[in-house]
Amino acid sequence: MNPAIDTSLYPDCEPPTDLADESVAADYLVRVCGAYDFGMAPRPEVVATLREMRDIFDKYPLLDSMAYHALRRRFGWPELPHVGTPHNPATEQDCREGREPDPIFI
Repeated sequence: MNPAIDTSLYPDCEPPTDLADESVAADYLVRVCGAYDFGMAPRPEVVATLREMRDIFDKYPLLDSMAYHALRRRFGWPELPHVGTPHNPATEQDCREGREPDPIFI
């Protein structure tokens, strides 16, 4: 596999050149899902790379990441239970401005 690696996800260190090492691949999964959770969708070639990483998805589940669950569903893999509260900008804005959160967003 010649992986597509989004180098913009590595502002803190040099990006890897491959994902052969399990810990590097797991770190990449965390970075991609973290960015996606905050609205930075991965490019199609990155999604294709992630599709080849089923073993990493299964061994290092990110149960609190909406992106992780969305990618599993997109790939047709078995769903896992979601843990935690999904990020919701509308609810956070309500709280910052002293309003009760809109119940449709909870």
